[in-house]
Amino acid sequence: MILGNQTHECLRRLKVSNRTGPLDAGSYLKDELVQFEQEMLHEAMTRADGVQTRAAHMLGISPQLLRYKLKKHGILQ
Repeated sequence: MILGNQTHECLRRLKVSNRTGPLDAGSYLKDELVQFEQEMLHEAMTRADGVQTRAAHMLGISPQLLRYKLKKHGILQ
C-alpha cells in the first residue's frame, strides 16, 4: 500500500488550514477525503504505469472497486 506520504500530507494540510471559527466538519472532512482519494488514485495509477490491476493491488482494493472510483472521479483511462 502507498498511504505513507500522502496520509502525512493530508494531515499536515489539516493542521495548517487557514479556516477560522467553527468548522463545518461534515463538508470540510468530505472535501478533504475526496481530494485525498483522488491523489491516491492518481499516484497509484502513475506508479502502476496505468495498469489498473497493479494499482488496485497497491491500494489494497479490488480492481472492480478501483474502476468504480476512477469513473466516479473522472479519472478512468
